[in-house]
Amino acid sequence: MSVGLLGGCIGGAPANLIIRVFNESQHPVSVRWVSPGFLGTPILGGSGSDQLPPCGGGAEGFGTGRRQLVIRSASAAATFELDAPDPSVSTTRAYVIQPDGRIALLYVVSGTQAEPRPPTGCGGSG
Repeated sequence: MSVGLLGGCIGGAPANLIIRVFNESQHPVSVRWVSPGFLGTPILGGSGSDQLPPCGGGAEGFGTGRRQLVIRSASAAATFELDAPDPSVSTTRAYVIQPDGRIALLYVVSGTQAEPRPPTGCGGSG
């Protein structure tokens, strides 16, 4: 899996929430994230987006705070409200776009838990 989504931290804060997205479909996938700013407004908030290629993937790190993650495939869209935990706890959330375009949470690991193996194939036909 390539690290394509910025591959680092937003605003230089330590990344204690890692988001991984695995695209197992034969179509590109759009990933967008929005962090609310001052009093829930866009002021001092942040956002970003990336396109994942067919059979590709990416990762992004975030510091403490709330954000919204939107994943769009050729046939589906899903919005996830995320809350980065206490800065002393690291959490990884992984999502998969299945060959038919469905979007699903693949796993969540915290602390020193090992991450499961990522998907290894790319199925379906376009």
